[in-house]
Amino acid sequence: MKRRFASHYLITTDGDYLKYYIVELDNNCVINYFPMQDETEAVEWIPGVIELKKEKDKTIAFHLFPFDFISMKPVGETQRRQLP
Repeated sequence: MKRRFASHYLITTDGDYLKYYIVELDNNCVINYFPMQDETEAVEWIPGVIELKKEKDKTIAFHLFPFDFISMKPVGETQRRQLP
């Protein structure tokens, strides 16, 4: 089942920060990501940051929250959970 999530920032597998991006997942794996433009159908907004990580031959998405947007780094209380 495909699901879409959007957040303040997306951290790519290359370490780039992209502002207001949508990540599309299928079976817990990232299949696409693209800039958010206006309102996109069936997108779940989550505050904080989505981080993409390569694991073997697939890319997995994690939600990081809370996040320090001034230093652009996680804080001591930041929780990291895998997106479904």
